[in-house]
Amino acid sequence: MKKILKIGISVIAVTLMFSFLGCEKNSSEIKEASKIERLENKEEVIVGVGQSMLEKGFDPCKGWGNYGVTLIQSKLLDFDFENNIIKDLAENYEVSEDGKTWIFKIREDVKFSDGQKLTAKDVAFTFNKTKEIGTTFDFKLLEKAEALDDKTVKFTFSAPCSTFIYNAANLGIVAEHAYKDTNTYSLNPIGSGPYKVVSYTQGQQLILDRNEEYYGTKPKFKRLTLVTMTPDTALASIKAGDIDIVNVSEAMAQEKIENYSILATKTMDFRAISMPVIKKSEKLTEKGNPMGNDVTSDIAIRKAINYGVDRQEIIENVLYGYGEVIFDFFDSLPWGIKDEIRKEFKNGDIAKANEILDKAGWKMKDNGIREKDGVKAEFRLLYPASDDTRQSCAEAFAVQCKKIGINVIPEGSDWTEMEKRQSSDACVIGGGQYTPEAVARFYFSERIGGPWSNIVRENNPTVDEHIRAAYLATDEKVAIKNWQKALWDGKEGGSVLGDAPYCTICYLEHLYFVRDGLDLGRQKLHTHARDLSLMANIEEWDFKK
Repeated sequence: MKKILKIGISVIAVTLMFSFLGCEKNSSEIKEASKIERLENKEEVIVGVGQSMLEKGFDPCKGWGNYGVTLIQSKLLDFDFENNIIKDLAENYEVSEDGKTWIFKIREDVKFSDGQKLTAKDVAFTFNKTKEIGTTFDFKLLEKAEALDDKTVKFTFSAPCSTFIYNAANLGIVAEHAYKDTNTYSLNPIGSGPYKVVSYTQGQQLILDRNEEYYGTKPKFKRLTLVTMTPDTALASIKAGDIDIVNVSEAMAQEKIENYSILATKTMDFRAISMPVIKKSEKLTEKGNPMGNDVTSDIAIRKAINYGVDRQEIIENVLYGYGEVIFDFFDSLPWGIKDEIRKEFKNGDIAKANEILDKAGWKMKDNGIREKDGVKAEFRLLYPASDDTRQSCAEAFAVQCKKIGINVIPEGSDWTEMEKRQSSDACVIGGGQYTPEAVARFYFSERIGGPWSNIVRENNPTVDEHIRAAYLATDEKVAIKNWQKALWDGKEGGSVLGDAPYCTICYLEHLYFVRDGLDLGRQKLHTHARDLSLMANIEEWDFKK
C-alpha cells in the first residue's frame, strides 16, 4: 500500500508540475499577445531612455532638443535623411546681401497643442529668450528677433552669421503665452510638434499623446511613453518584455532575447581623446582650475599617438565591431576633410609614430616608457566612471599607447571632477551634432573657458582667422571652405594634419533592442543624442506583424 501511495503522490506531483508550467506558459503567451495587440492597434509604444533625457525638462531655450529632435515643438527648418536643410514651420526665407538680416515667412495653419495659433511673435520670442538664457546656442551676433506681422519674423545681426541656418534647424519654438519662466515651461511645455505632454514625472517617466493639431504627417502611434532606465534595468525590462525599445551597450547587444532583435544605426556620435596643448602652468583657468600638461603639450606626443593608435583594434575589442574608424570629428560631414587626412594617415602606423618620437628626443627606456629631459612620456586619462564604454575605450587606448612607449593611466571620475581637470588632463570625450559650429567649439580660442568648449586650449591665430571668416561668410560654400581651412589649410590647422590636440577614435553605432514586428522606418544619421535621434522619424514608426 505504501508503495502504491508513493507512486500515486508522485504522479499527482508531476501532473501538477506540468499543469503549473502549462499555466505559466499560457500566462506568458497571453501577456505577449496583449502587448502585440497594443502595438497592432497603434495604442502605445514604450521606450526605455537614458536617465539624463528626462532630468531637466523640455525647454528648447535652455537646451531641450538642441541636437535637432524635439518631439514636442516644431522648428523653422529641419534636416532630411541626407542632412539637407529643409523647411518645417518656414515656408521660405531670404538673407540680405550683407548677411546681417534674415527674414522668414512661416506657415499660417500651425496651432499649438492647446489650440492657440502659432505666429511670428512666438518665433521671435523663442530666439530672444534663447539668447537671453545663453546656455545652448551662440547668439552673440544676434541683435534681435522681431515679428513684422503674424507670419513674418525678422532676425537682425551685428555681423553676418553663416551658422544661423543650422540654429534654425535645431531650435524648437515655444508658445509665448505658456512661457512664464524657463522652470515653469520646462515642466509644462506647450508646443506644435507631433506629440504633446500628458504626464511628466521628472527624471522618471514622460507620457506623450499624439498632437491632433499637428500640421505635418501625424505619428501612427497614439501614445509614446518614455521611461528612464539604467543599463541594468534596461536589460531586465527587455527580458521581462515590459518595454518595446531600449538603447543598450555593445556588450549587452550580444544577448539573445526572445521576441526582440537588435537595430544598429549609423551615427556622427564620436569618441575621442582630448590632449591639452599648453605646458603645465602655475596660472589657473577662468574658473580657478589647473591647466596645462607637460607631456601632451609636446606636439610630437600628440602626432605620434594619432599615427600609432590602431582604432580598428579598439572597435573590435571594445565595441564588438560596432563602430567606424575616424581621424577627425567631421569625417562624415560636409565641412570635414576626410580625403585629405586619409592621404596622410593610415590606421595603427607604429613605425611612423616611433619615428616621430625618436626624432623629437623621446628616448625609449628599459621599462618600455620613453623619457625626454627627465620627463616620462606619461599622462592621466579621465573618463566618467558611470560609462562602461568610455572606460573600456580609455583602457584600450592605454594599451595602444604602450606600444609606442607612452604610459597612459586611465582614471575613473565624475563629470564635476572631470570639468575641473579638463584642461590639465586628457579626457575621453563624446559628441556629434549637425552644425559646423562644432569646429569653433573644438578649436576657436574665443571659446576657451566655455562649458566643455576648447578644453585643450587650442590657440592658433591662423585657425582663428579661418573660423572668423567662416562665421562671416555670406555664401554657404565659402563658409564651408573656411571651416575646412580651420582644420587644415595646407600649412596649418586644428586637425590631426596640424596641431592634433585630439585623437578621434570612432563613430559609434547606436544599438537598440526592438520588439519583433516594430518597424522604425528609415533612420536619419544619429547625433550624440541617441534616444532622441531614434525618434527623428517618429511619423514613420509602425507595427507589422
